[in-house]
Amino acid sequence: MIKRILIFFVMLLMLSAPSLAAGISSSPPKCMSGAARFKNALNLYMSGSFSAAKDAFEQYLKEFPDGLRANDSLYWLAKYQEMKGRYGEAEMLLRRAAGNFPTNGIAASIDFELAYCLYRPDNPKRDLDAAFNEFMKIPAIFAADGNSEKTSGAGQAAIPQALYYAAKCRMDMKDYAQAEEILARIGREFPGSPYAAPALYCLGMSNLARGDAAGALAAFKAMLAGYPAGLYSDRAKAETELIERAGKPGQTVKDSLNTRTAP
Repeated sequence: MIKRILIFFVMLLMLSAPSLAAGISSSPPKCMSGAARFKNALNLYMSGSFSAAKDAFEQYLKEFPDGLRANDSLYWLAKYQEMKGRYGEAEMLLRRAAGNFPTNGIAASIDFELAYCLYRPDNPKRDLDAAFNEFMKIPAIFAADGNSEKTSGAGQAAIPQALYYAAKCRMDMKDYAQAEEILARIGREFPGSPYAAPALYCLGMSNLARGDAAGALAAFKAMLAGYPAGLYSDRAKAETELIERAGKPGQTVKDSLNTRTAP
């Protein structure tokens, strides 16, 4: 009898171990605090239980519509909808969150995700003009003026990223002049950003698209001087070689554009 009881308890512990180890539950108790409920929902999302996480975030918003993590919940629900390809629903959730004027660390992520949702090439309702405008709001909102409540480390980090994608919008619209102005700004104001090297590479590609081989060569060489290692340095080296060979008979910059790697 005692042996059977021990076996029963061992089996019970084995079944409960995964949930205990992860500290998450797809059916949390109703008495959970707002902070605990949000943490559980986020843990579910990060562990790959996306459908359960969606339900948990929605339950948080139902119980705590004005809670400290309401905007965060809207953000993660929007990410879920984007993952499912439901960009219209994602945009509505993000606009709802942005309209609440969040001042915590999620504010920059909400603003960027809204802009990127509009920019996404796989969005059937892709709107480059609207995406550009949303991206360009971020540098204005999170500028380090010392007076804004929204000035934060996360906001500052979002500025070069937003500028980069704003420039990509203009390049896709073939407005190379404005794209190059923004890309040059990234290199000038944010040389330590992860987007500095890609910006210089895109600057070179924008010059190429206009047929300005000299401008492109200058941008690629500047990128290689400042960022000699990495994916974009390899691409810049390849582009430099193509440009330098372009003066040979039968080869021009424009002729070789179709063989180039998009930024």
